[in-house]
Amino acid sequence: MDTKIVKTFEDNLRKLETEIGQQMRLRDRTEIHIERSAEETEQLAMASQRAVAVRALDHNSYLLREIHGALERIADGSYGECLECEMQISERRLRAVPWARHCLPCQDR
Repeated sequence: MDTKIVKTFEDNLRKLETEIGQQMRLRDRTEIHIERSAEETEQLAMASQRAVAVRALDHNSYLLREIHGALERIADGSYGECLECEMQISERRLRAVPWARHCLPCQDR
């Protein structure tokens, strides 16, 4: 893959890494704090809010791990190669999912 294109992907991944990191730092961790309430409906509402907050944190953590993996592959020169079949991942796929580790056929399997 052209080094200029890889540099563009690297810049975009670093921007995304910064944005997600800021979101995670800014997210109020009290959203996942367990509070007691005398009202059962209020307890259910708080549990639902906690579940949403935990899912958001999990998703952001997952994305950061994937982004870090992509940045490591850029550093070692293997970015854009499928980890399964070692064929080139299409640029179109990388534009959609810049941290993609597999080409579409391998991902589908």
